[in-house]
Amino acid sequence: MSRGSVSGSRLAQVGLRSIHIAAMGLVLGGIHLGGGFERLRTAILVTVLSGLVLAAVDLAKGPGFLLQGSGAALLLKLALLGLGNLFPAARLQWYLAATLVAALLLPRMAGAGLALLGGTESERSGRAVLLQ
Repeated sequence: MSRGSVSGSRLAQVGLRSIHIAAMGLVLGGIHLGGGFERLRTAILVTVLSGLVLAAVDLAKGPGFLLQGSGAALLLKLALLGLGNLFPAARLQWYLAATLVAALLLPRMAGAGLALLGGTESERSGRAVLLQ
């Protein structure tokens, strides 16, 4: 692959992430406007399915993904979404918090490697190899 070109799988992942973000925006807007499950069913389904595929792609890269910064941020996002389902009166607020984690924390954590486990860069690299 020449320098500056993008692989087909990377393009597919960016496209899928774009679909996920747009669907989540529809869900958030629909909740804000008082839409119920029946009205938001398609947007919810697209959000959940695209999120599952994105998580599966990350997990397929190696089982250590959940120990990395972006994996921890994903788990935090899922916990916030779960709280939105547990506390429907504050669903919009919990979903907005999850969206902020996805928008602000996930991109910054993607390159964090195994920094959550501590140690030097070479120690983290060694653990990453062991986890793959």
